[in-house]
Amino acid sequence: MKNTPFVIKVMITNNVYEGSILDFHRLTLDASLLYDTWEEKPVPYLKNKPIQYNGKVNDTADTMTLSTKINVLSSHCENMMFRGKLCTLPRRSSR
Repeated sequence: MKNTPFVIKVMITNNVYEGSILDFHRLTLDASLLYDTWEEKPVPYLKNKPIQYNGKVNDTADTMTLSTKINVLSSHCENMMFRGKLCTLPRRSSR
């Protein structure tokens, strides 16, 4: 349902990658909303992203809990189903 919050838990189970230890303090998480099709097709938007989230990292930084909301209705998108996508990227250091 639109604007009804739900929770997603994301965990890092194998935290060693190319000799570095990964945790959510070293990664940036991005969520996007896609149409549920064979090809990866993002739900378009003009001003506000169709999915919003706030993340909270646990003490050991291996689990992030996301409070998530979907801001669009499938009835406004040709009644198509949605799929969520989470991506992690290395956090860029500020210099």
